[in-house]
Amino acid sequence: MEKSLPINADLPMFNLGCKGFGVFLIACCFSSFTALSFAKDDILDQVLKEIRHFDFQHSESVIAKVNDESISYELNRYLNTYKNYGIDFNTIESKPNSSGPNPNSTIQNLNYGLQLLLNTYNNESQALSYLDRALNLSISQQNKVLTCEVIKAILIYNDRLLVLEDYPKHYLTTYKNNIYDEQEKYIFWVLEADMGFDGDKFIHGEEIIANIKRIIPLIKSKYYKSMAHKILGNYYDLVLEDYPRALSHHKKALDLIAGQSTGLYHTLRESIKINMAVIFFMQQKYDQVFPLLQINQNLRGKTIDYLNSYRYVWLKSTYEKLNQLDSAFYFSEKSRVIRNKFSQIDHASKVAKMRLDSEVNSINAKAEKLQSNLNTVLPILGILLLVLAILYYLFRNYKKQSGQLQEEKSETLQKLDELKQLVIKNHIVLKDKTKIYIADLMYIKAEDHYLKLFLSDGKNHLVRGKIKAIKEELPPNFLQCHRSYVVNSNFIKQVNAKSLIIYNNEILPISRSFKEGF
Repeated sequence: MEKSLPINADLPMFNLGCKGFGVFLIACCFSSFTALSFAKDDILDQVLKEIRHFDFQHSESVIAKVNDESISYELNRYLNTYKNYGIDFNTIESKPNSSGPNPNSTIQNLNYGLQLLLNTYNNESQALSYLDRALNLSISQQNKVLTCEVIKAILIYNDRLLVLEDYPKHYLTTYKNNIYDEQEKYIFWVLEADMGFDGDKFIHGEEIIANIKRIIPLIKSKYYKSMAHKILGNYYDLVLEDYPRALSHHKKALDLIAGQSTGLYHTLRESIKINMAVIFFMQQKYDQVFPLLQINQNLRGKTIDYLNSYRYVWLKSTYEKLNQLDSAFYFSEKSRVIRNKFSQIDHASKVAKMRLDSEVNSINAKAEKLQSNLNTVLPILGILLLVLAILYYLFRNYKKQSGQLQEEKSETLQKLDELKQLVIKNHIVLKDKTKIYIADLMYIKAEDHYLKLFLSDGKNHLVRGKIKAIKEELPPNFLQCHRSYVVNSNFIKQVNAKSLIIYNNEILPISRSFKEGF
């Protein structure tokens, strides 16, 4: 019988959320750096979202589009881990060479932890230390997609973490707090339900099983859909003892992954067959037990050893029921040999846990220091941003008022120019030094190259000049009524169709071309 063994982990989570004016100011200051980082994170998130469905061919094509060679290399290693899934031994690569809080370092620690877990014996505690280091790095980056991926790896490989003691509640809580879309929520419910079987008991509530039934049509991944049917098969078997319905769901699970040849699907298929064999054993249908427990000699490795440990136990029990004690003893010994490989080393476990606790405390201390610094800096940044906002507001008002003043100044200068054109001398000095006051000048008449000036006192003066030139020196109240006459409008008494009369009753002509001015 497949059994999910507990995980002992009490790793605190922290989320350094930043709000308010400070975040805006920091984002503005570092936008040139974060833009590139976000672009890389977006690509990584897209790749991880593809990998989670375990469509390996498509995932490989997506990884090929990643420009960062180091991340692309680590993603391919991670994908190959799922493809092999511990059914054959891989070369253990060197330890992670990066320890900073970046995606590449996170995936390096994840890959190394999984390699230790799947390809070596009695290294479970060391493997867990690297897996948890990857988890804490992803949390420090506040990358939900990467955090979910690390936790899924830990939960999927949970059965191999025999060094642990407690149920993995911490991982499920962290996972739940980082769910980022509907598909990830469905996967969480599947893994949460799978973790809920402890021996022959289901330790979760009925709501989780109801969720599994509801989401099966909505799950895109064949792997998790098959896993959901396997969970329902276990539920009907272990909780309700409804063996026909249990077998029905197990068969649906097998049909979903038929033809899949990668290690991930091999191990799921083998675990489902073992569960079905146990159901037939409970129904005393021993002839149907043996085909399901048949050993595939082509599969080997730590994961297959783990599954075979259960297979041998149930073969032993079946042969005992058939009173074939020699065969029962043979499979009992094979089971014992395999389980000895998985023997726990208490000292290694304690050392690894101490090292892990030390790392967690260090991370928490840094987080608290950073939070303290943020608590001090953020109010200051908020005040600075407020001051900047006020200064910006004042600057905008200044610019607006300055523009208005400039416009008013231009208008004033224009009016001054107009006034300058109106303000002229209040008198004219003739060549014989005779002073003629403009206010006394009634009209001017052009006579050949001379101008005759008629005054209100009856006098007149003859000066050389042109009527056009003298008109430009006169104020606007002097109007030209004829090509030979310019009249002071202040002395006009009456205007007729073709003439006008001034106050001394003289009649001046109005030509057709100057009539509109009157």
